[in-house]
Amino acid sequence: YHKELRQDSVRFYADYLPAGNYHLSYTAQAIAEGEFRLQPAHSEEMYDPDVFGKSTPAELTVISGAGQ
Repeated sequence: YHKELRQDSVRFYADYLPAGNYHLSYTAQAIAEGEFRLQPAHSEEMYDPDVFGKSTPAELTVISGAGQ
């Protein structure tokens, strides 16, 4: 329904989601090399935050692509 791309986060909104598994994706651009920790994805109902889900945290390694 709606997507917000920010510098520190990406947020997706939907009016209604029936039960099931969903895959959301977006494209981001790395601006620095290094090792980074990714916060877990978090999903919740806007007006009932007791209904929520969370993924596991992850790590991301960015290396130079100068030779490509």
